[in-house]
Amino acid sequence: NYYVWSGGPNSGLPNNWKSERGGPAWTFDPVRNQYYYHSKMKDVPDLNLTNPDVIAELRDIEKYWFDNGVDGLYVNDVARLVENPDLKDETLNVNEPDYWKQNHSQTVGLSESFDIFEDWNEYVKTNWKGRMLMSGGDPAYTEDAEADGSALLTSMVLQQAKHSDTAKDIKDSIDLWMRNIKDVKKTNWMLGNENVMRPAMRMKLDDPKYAVPLGMLQLLLPGVATVYYGEELGMKGGSVKPEEAKDLYAKDLGPNQKNDTNSPLNAY
Repeated sequence: NYYVWSGGPNSGLPNNWKSERGGPAWTFDPVRNQYYYHSKMKDVPDLNLTNPDVIAELRDIEKYWFDNGVDGLYVNDVARLVENPDLKDETLNVNEPDYWKQNHSQTVGLSESFDIFEDWNEYVKTNWKGRMLMSGGDPAYTEDAEADGSALLTSMVLQQAKHSDTAKDIKDSIDLWMRNIKDVKKTNWMLGNENVMRPAMRMKLDDPKYAVPLGMLQLLLPGVATVYYGEELGMKGGSVKPEEAKDLYAKDLGPNQKNDTNSPLNAY
């Protein structure tokens, strides 16, 4: 039970949970004759973090990397580590099947997720002095995420900035984050990462020199600034064709992803 399984060949989908990448969050496996849960792509099933054997293996992975000298590890989507074991349906904001129209009270932000991360972080601090775990953050869960003891909490605010935003829009987003985090010095500010369109493309910057004020804003904010490679140069994404994609998410999106700002092809 390293993954989250439910149902049977004649049971239908276990509930109404949706995948963040579109469609049901459950896929039927004909070998086991059950459905497995995947919050994102069907090729990447979610681990069952209520299983002590899974927790032990992940702790072994931490140990391997810290014993080999890394200074820290980044744990993505901490708020999504576990789901409600009762598999209750999500409620809807509006009567739409789309993932983003659901209230994710059954799959996101459960206190058990932050308890798991706190345990991992305590394990690191106890065994490797000066090392750390870093987590990603959503303003809605900053209080829980801070409680997990993470050394740095990555803010997605600047990664969401786009061409149509005004200076006030960006300021309001930063203010929202800073109102919700108790110790703003723990914030890790990033303009981009491997999952979003590069800032120069999102902001439609024709001249690389405009990367300078974006970088200046990032550096002036209280906390830590992490630069994703090429951002300091105003680098834009490459011209990878959909049929050349190796990334699993890009393969799932297929040929109709040219204007999808979340397509991995726009982040390279």
